[in-house]
Amino acid sequence: MTSRARGVKFRSGMILGGNSHEVEIPSFREEAVQQFYGDFKNFKEASTGHETAQEITDFVNQRLEYDNPAERYNPQTGEQLGDRVPLEHSIKYEVGRCKEKAAAAQMLMQLEELESTYVKGLYPFFDEDEGVTKQGKHAWLKVQTQEGEYFADPTNGHFEPYDDFVDGYKGLGCQEIDQEVYIPEGHEDALEKFI
Repeated sequence: MTSRARGVKFRSGMILGGNSHEVEIPSFREEAVQQFYGDFKNFKEASTGHETAQEITDFVNQRLEYDNPAERYNPQTGEQLGDRVPLEHSIKYEVGRCKEKAAAAQMLMQLEELESTYVKGLYPFFDEDEGVTKQGKHAWLKVQTQEGEYFADPTNGHFEPYDDFVDGYKGLGCQEIDQEVYIPEGHEDALEKFI
């Protein structure tokens, strides 16, 4: 079952489509997920939902090295991961690009019971080789806190009001686009709510 959506909340077993590779969302009961969440709890100093959302953004930014997990090998088997990368692999081996970093942050937001959605979009970046600003695909979160709606980008470590983000980048082509999401055949009824 395949669908397209803007702003995604996770369920175990869900798969995020993508150009280079897909990301499979694990159960929150997975050992790597529990360890990651425990590590965040030790990192966390916040007392409000807003502060927690900002700390999640910082934690994931610092914890996951920016690299393509699909090009990495599974250290236990020596096999290349290929087109589908389980999110728990990125968490366990602390590696990921924007898709994995945003997915890891969304998972923590949901575990902390914060209102947020995973967003895929077009994002402006400066191409140093060509000396121009271009659009590229990117993933981030839209988070609702007691202080309003916030843009959380764990890849670049940004946490700012969503309107400031949109206004600041709109002239350069920032926009949300549909995210392909699908459930593997035969698992439609077996999905559990992530939390």
